[in-house]
Amino acid sequence: MMRRLIQASAALAVVMSMAGAASAREPSGPGRPCGGVAGFRCAPGLTCQLESRRGTDRMGVCVRPRDDRVMCPMIFRPVCGRDGRTYSNDCMMRAAGVRLRHQGACRGRSR
Repeated sequence: MMRRLIQASAALAVVMSMAGAASAREPSGPGRPCGGVAGFRCAPGLTCQLESRRGTDRMGVCVRPRDDRVMCPMIFRPVCGRDGRTYSNDCMMRAAGVRLRHQGACRGRSR
């Protein structure tokens, strides 16, 4: 019984590593995970924004790089970015290459 469990676990580990290797070759789209020891890549035109500066398995999210040419509407509908800054609207936050933390202004000090 224990031997079968070990064999099944080993087989599952091989399948999972093969699936991870295959998906690491396929670029991820906006908002999808990237980086880490699996080596997930972002699609062309996107960059991997790392979520954490600590740890060995540094995962991130694929985002569009900051583009100052983006034309955003002048609508004040504040959003809080993952960088802790309040942006005047979602378009301005995305143009800065930042992901959404929550709707509304950030609490506390905004840079």
